[in-house]
Amino acid sequence: PYRFDKQTRSWCIPLEPNLADEQHTETFIEAIRPVVSQVKTLLLFTTKEALFKAHRAFREKEQTPCFLYQGGDATPLLDAVSELDHAIVLASKSFWQGTDFRQTGIQCVAMDRLPFVPPERERADHETHALEETWGVLSDEFRDELLPRCGLELKQGFGRLIRHEMDRGVFILGDGRLMSRDYGRALRGWMPNTEWVKTAAELIDFLRHPPESQA
Repeated sequence: PYRFDKQTRSWCIPLEPNLADEQHTETFIEAIRPVVSQVKTLLLFTTKEALFKAHRAFREKEQTPCFLYQGGDATPLLDAVSELDHAIVLASKSFWQGTDFRQTGIQCVAMDRLPFVPPERERADHETHALEETWGVLSDEFRDELLPRCGLELKQGFGRLIRHEMDRGVFILGDGRLMSRDYGRALRGWMPNTEWVKTAAELIDFLRHPPESQA
């Protein structure tokens, strides 16, 4: 029943994070702040380190209530968010599926990186290599297992945004590899038919000026 091309806009920030990029979280946060300051937002992080770093940064820089989900019953948190006009929820993969955000009023979902399995779990040296460089020697596994798994989790993360046919919202990914790498086309094929924009300003304009018709 959803018309994602009408109900959503998406922005892929042209960042190229690798495993040694300690500044990525800070750069990601600064890029999304113009949007996050406008609407209720769910921020999804691929690592606990990035999650905690972002939570500290938002508490220092934003007056908006920030909620950090670390597991357990999410109902009290979601109820609290539902009562507020503006809030930021930060979580890791525990919030990427199964949780019902229907009544929270979330209008922005932002994901810090593509949700690839960390290569250390694949017994690969990751000190000096970007993810796809490490996987260069694991091409069959990358194509047949890791890429589909990433595509599914990307779709699930996006799915936190639209829960009703009248919902409208924006999705942000802080990982330009979705657009710049050959495998990005396959990953985009897993996602709903959203329209991609190039700036945060375009997302804000979409939120402020909804299309006249979703027909």
